[in-house]
Amino acid sequence: MIALLCAGAMALVGVALVYAGWARANGVATFAGWATTLSSLPLWMQQAGADRGIAFAALTVMLGACALIGATAERRARRAPRRDIDIDVERRSAVAAADYGRTIAFGFSAGPLAAAAAAALALAFANVTALDEVDRLLTVALLTPLLWGVLAAAALYAERPWRGAAALAVTLALGLVAA
Repeated sequence: MIALLCAGAMALVGVALVYAGWARANGVATFAGWATTLSSLPLWMQQAGADRGIAFAALTVMLGACALIGATAERRARRAPRRDIDIDVERRSAVAAADYGRTIAFGFSAGPLAAAAAAALALAFANVTALDEVDRLLTVALLTPLLWGVLAAAALYAERPWRGAAALAVTLALGLVAA
């Protein structure tokens, strides 16, 4: 019971660190938050089993994030500056055309490339663990969306889309080698 409380506390502290890191554009706090959140996963899995542990971890992270966003929504709305957007249509279309390639690259990185890398990492993790086949399938099925979210966020956090895509390609290759 104590280990489950510690796992929940680690996951929630990780969510708070990720939120604080993103709010202040602090990469160290964001990384520490994701690391803390993911490091709670073995505790969840040890105490509740692989399938339930991953489900409990994902549920705790989602509920913690929703609670944090809901608790700070009013304060963020009051603090946000009001902007009168008065950009002419021609300038807006030129800016949109210039960002089209960048948008496609970010979308590719956060979408199919991050999904493939997440699946490869989940398969590698399942092959390393000493679980039977059904538990491995559940582990991969539950871990893939969690890793996809983490890798997609990391890809979108990169300043340049090709850096995120390169990092995901390396992660995909390492995951496939390990699987």
